[in-house]
Amino acid sequence: MNTQDHTWIVVADGGGARVFEERERHGDLHELADWRETHGGEDVSTAHRHAQHATTNSPKAAAEAGFLEDLATHIDVAAGKKAFDKLVIVAPAKALGVLRAALKTEAHERIELTDSHDRTHEDARSLKAHLHKLRMP
Repeated sequence: MNTQDHTWIVVADGGGARVFEERERHGDLHELADWRETHGGEDVSTAHRHAQHATTNSPKAAAEAGFLEDLATHIDVAAGKKAFDKLVIVAPAKALGVLRAALKTEAHERIELTDSHDRTHEDARSLKAHLHKLRMP
């Protein structure tokens, strides 16, 4: 394995995250099953189902931000263990902002690319094609 090309692709939104690895540049993506996470616990929107306006201070938004901050902590730990050399983050704009802000220096310095789209439901093959397009000059 060429560690200089070992890339993690984190695909997330406020409700879930998947992590893929690319062991060589432009190689196949493999999902890391241990890293598949969904926003667990009780459905925080149930109690507020009748709320007329969703705000950034809503319980749902706070829970989603907490989930993304926890994800960033896990990524930071992996960066400290040198589990990857480069990091690609694919998430909707709001989630991307939370993740970038929550990542510590070591993980943050490894960010190769970011993409502000929701691709949490895409498979490895379509993510690979998208990643190739992102890397094109």
